[in-house]
Amino acid sequence: MIPFLLEPLSENCSQSNTTKKLKPKKKPSTPILTSDSDAISTKKLPKKPKLQTPTIPLKEIVCNYIQSNSMLHARILCYEPIDFEEFHKQIKTDLNLKITSKELMHCLDDQCITFTLRSRKGAFTSVMRAKRRHK
Repeated sequence: MIPFLLEPLSENCSQSNTTKKLKPKKKPSTPILTSDSDAISTKKLPKKPKLQTPTIPLKEIVCNYIQSNSMLHARILCYEPIDFEEFHKQIKTDLNLKITSKELMHCLDDQCITFTLRSRKGAFTSVMRAKRRHK
């Protein structure tokens, strides 16, 4: 059913039988935000590049890396032990390669490169002390 509205009586008190159709109401012009997430644009942070698996043998990669870093090469030639954790972190970030610590240890051992494991020393000595107490 269509709604109708009667016109008001005119000033001269004459009655009129004309009717007008109601127009649909317009929506308010002010925008309504439903939530704060509508107003805030979501930006994705740039992802870190994934580490690649080496395609050439690890021995060649490590050898080339050591020779390219003159200070590191000189320390190794003088048989100074290098810090393994620092070296592992450095080679992974510089070359963007996925190298496990076990593989790198075997590679350094095969090339007779001396290294230290500082963070593992404390755990190892505490195990040794525990074994001594139980004897």
